[in-house]
Amino acid sequence: MSLIKNIALITLLLMIQGVAHLSGQTNSGTRIVKEGKEYIVHTVEKKQTLFAISKLYNINYETLLKENPELAAGLKAGETILIKVGNEPEQTHKLHTVQWYETIESIATDYKISVAELMKFNNLKEKELKTRQVLKIPVDIKKEDTKKVDLKPETKEIKDIPVAKDEEKQVLTVPFVPSKKERVKSDSYKIGVVLPLGGSKEQKDYNNFMEYYQGFLIALNEAKTDGMNLDVVVIDSEEYPKPELIWQSGKLKGCTMLFGPVYSLEIKSILSYAADNGIKVISPMDPKAENLVTTSANLIQATVPLMTQQKHLVSSLSRINNIVLLHEQSTNDQDITGITKRSLDEEGLKYNSYSYAVLKGRSVYDIIASKLSKEKLNEVIITSNSEAFVFDVLRNLNLLSTRAGYRIKLYGTSKWRNFESVDLSYYHDMNLTLSLPYHIDYSSTNVKNFVSEYRALFKSEPNAYSFQGYDLGAFFLKALNDYGKNFEDYLEEIEGSMLQSDLKFKKPTPESGFINQSTRKITYRPDYSIETGSFR
Repeated sequence: MSLIKNIALITLLLMIQGVAHLSGQTNSGTRIVKEGKEYIVHTVEKKQTLFAISKLYNINYETLLKENPELAAGLKAGETILIKVGNEPEQTHKLHTVQWYETIESIATDYKISVAELMKFNNLKEKELKTRQVLKIPVDIKKEDTKKVDLKPETKEIKDIPVAKDEEKQVLTVPFVPSKKERVKSDSYKIGVVLPLGGSKEQKDYNNFMEYYQGFLIALNEAKTDGMNLDVVVIDSEEYPKPELIWQSGKLKGCTMLFGPVYSLEIKSILSYAADNGIKVISPMDPKAENLVTTSANLIQATVPLMTQQKHLVSSLSRINNIVLLHEQSTNDQDITGITKRSLDEEGLKYNSYSYAVLKGRSVYDIIASKLSKEKLNEVIITSNSEAFVFDVLRNLNLLSTRAGYRIKLYGTSKWRNFESVDLSYYHDMNLTLSLPYHIDYSSTNVKNFVSEYRALFKSEPNAYSFQGYDLGAFFLKALNDYGKNFEDYLEEIEGSMLQSDLKFKKPTPESGFINQSTRKITYRPDYSIETGSFR
């Protein structure tokens, strides 16, 4: 087993179960008195985490940070921590850490307490809460216990479950939850994670999977903090020469949910076993797995199809404007061009189309002008992922806009965000709109909190894979906690506005699995701001 793989698996143990050798220790150590209070002096061991220490001494994670504020910068082996000794009055409350998706109303409902009582108990003047804010909950008011029940394919409660109204769905950012008496819950769940962690592939790919895994760990830790009892099995897919050996190993037995495998061929080899054993398989990142959804009711595809992205873009167009489709004379972008044309036809939108080779860019100015309207707003869709072609066509459109007075609004592809040679002022001046499967708003408080926690835990910056790991973990573990093992019965009613992506799943056919149908709408404004929204 490689050193890197050892680190990956040790990280999981540290985050989820605490350090194994600590489980047999007692709360002992040197004691001191500071400002009239007694403390235990704990010396940090190598690779020990705050989570493990808090479990060892049965102390709240937030309290540990409060008593030792310097720990916010991270732990170092050999440094000392002060652990406050008990001898305190009988506990009158328990602590609840506010998650990003919670409101004061939902917390009050969970603990069967009125909003007014909760606000009074915490001396709150306003209802608005902050993520990771700690609330005191009276100990005699307990969060509803989960009870293990026999799950059945169909029950009256499931069939009669209420559906959120359209106006309610517009403001929900977490699952619409039926009343508690209708939930089907279990005492614990077994979760599987299958990733290539051995590092035998290119180092760049391996690092991305590790980043995904670390983001997932944060979501997993939050779920356990929320009271979920999770048994997690992590499988390194590179240990198995054939993908079918993964399920043949028996390690997936008893799983409710499986995150991965990564590649569609590996997913295909596992689907039949998963279906026979009631395992929901979540495909995290391979677009090719979309082809398996039609014949696999237990498959959930997280990536958004190109067809959906382009349909969302076309839905922004107005039939009262002049619509122009521009694309390159090459075979590289035939798929996206064909999909866009079909979407335009399905919407009944009339449009002008023109294609040219990038080497002819200097001579196409007049031809493009002939496709535009002087009287109407020109909505121009460019179906190209070629940076050279996009650079050239935007140069021509900018001249037509600034010198000839044509009013132009742009629509492009998700790849445009990564272009380096294209002048960003073109995007803003011509109101570029994109339909993106992923977009991170770094001004968001929730994103800032995640980045801070990620840095503290892993001493590195999160990338897109880190956010994807967190988003999928947080969304599906929340769904499992709310609805139980048959959460897929309600999946089409759930909407998630996560850190990097929006999640809204649909079945292409009644017998199929699920595909994410939600993208983020990004519009560049002339004042150099970026407006964000959602396509659902």
